[in-house]
Amino acid sequence: MSWKIIGISGCSMVILMAVIVSMFFYESFWRHPSADAGTISFEVQNGDGIRQIAGRLEEADLISYPFWFGLTARWTKTAGRIQIGTFALQRGLSSAAILFELARPGAGEISVTIPEGFTLQQVENLFISKSILSQPLSFSEDFFSRFSLLSSKPTEVSLEGYLFPDTYRFFQDTSAKKVVEKLLDNFDQQWTPEMRETAGASGRTIHEIVTLASIVEREVRTDADRAKVADLFWRRLEAGMPLQADSTVNYVTGKKTPSISNKDREIDSPWNTYKYSGLPPTPICNPGLAALKAALFPEPNGAWYFLTDAEGNVHYARTNEEQNVNKNLYLAR
Repeated sequence: MSWKIIGISGCSMVILMAVIVSMFFYESFWRHPSADAGTISFEVQNGDGIRQIAGRLEEADLISYPFWFGLTARWTKTAGRIQIGTFALQRGLSSAAILFELARPGAGEISVTIPEGFTLQQVENLFISKSILSQPLSFSEDFFSRFSLLSSKPTEVSLEGYLFPDTYRFFQDTSAKKVVEKLLDNFDQQWTPEMRETAGASGRTIHEIVTLASIVEREVRTDADRAKVADLFWRRLEAGMPLQADSTVNYVTGKKTPSISNKDREIDSPWNTYKYSGLPPTPICNPGLAALKAALFPEPNGAWYFLTDAEGNVHYARTNEEQNVNKNLYLAR
């Protein structure tokens, strides 16, 4: 009897091992997607190891056995060759097929979002941190003939203001020229025929509009306030009054304070709109579509002054005396 039990147990063990080995090879190498299998977006982030990748693949229902995935990675020697980026993976792929896709040079696109109000330097740092760029963004002379929105941009100034905020997808180590080209192309598409017509009828250049929009972007938060402040700033410019925008001084100092010091106001810089009238030489950030529309379609109002309190609320004033009252009420807390 004992021999029969041992025999049965040994046979069962062999069968069990055979099943496990078969399952391993099926999941790792033999499995194929069905004809109607969908795809799912999967991102490999900088610093991810095989364990983190396997865990997220399991959460996405792309693999069933993270441990086997790790074994397959070591067996196929793909663990050290996985690319950073976003991949479109078909459901039903074997672990080996997934690994070879993740390790294929140039296969992964990296998703990057430029927030409204980011400066040129912030955009460059963002792309470098995502391993898209390894060098500063550069401007090509042929962009002037390709993009009409650059028609009034002085040749000697930077790309500040023209790197349109949006979400983009790039391959790793994309050239700086191609990055700029894609951002400019998006800006050109967002600049609608109505916006072009309005800009032309306003008597202002696109560079002036983009520059004012960049200041509006950094000064106030809501669409309603953007439109009012844009009108206020345009009227100040027409009257020969300095804009006195704290954001332009912060652009010089690199500070992020909601109000600036008296010492900062005395900084000798063409971007200091307390010291110099008119618009600064370049935008102070890359404005979003809402700020651009505010500069193009301002809301007429009678205010000549405004300030923003610590909660982000904007308070308007018609006279300097009213502005001083608002300062005492909302900034002296």
